[in-house]
Amino acid sequence: MRPLSARHTLVHELCEREPAIVEQTRRRQPSTGLFAVALALAEGMADRGVMARFRFELTHPYGVNPEIEERGMTTSRHGETDLLVLSRIALARRDLWTTEPVAAHRTGVPLLETRGLAEPLRRTEWGS
Repeated sequence: MRPLSARHTLVHELCEREPAIVEQTRRRQPSTGLFAVALALAEGMADRGVMARFRFELTHPYGVNPEIEERGMTTSRHGETDLLVLSRIALARRDLWTTEPVAAHRTGVPLLETRGLAEPLRRTEWGS
């Protein structure tokens, strides 16, 4: 596991050390999901990536998140940071897509159209 400072450095490098992003990550760190995206892109784990279920909310597909009731809202605490970082990545790279229309609209990450696919792409079709 990488220390938090190394994960922040990874995000900063992907965003070409954009001052607004460095400052925002000092105020609020990116989400775990965004760190995973950054790691995959930075380490060249595949020649392209697809973000699924990025909606900038606290909802979880596996159960209820108690923080929603505590805070009285579904907005993620990391949402503003994630939006800023993903918007910058979308400007600099052409190897990341999203399955979520709201993420595409809010960040500029291209929407991956999945309708009409008879079967999911095999690993060899989307990268090694």
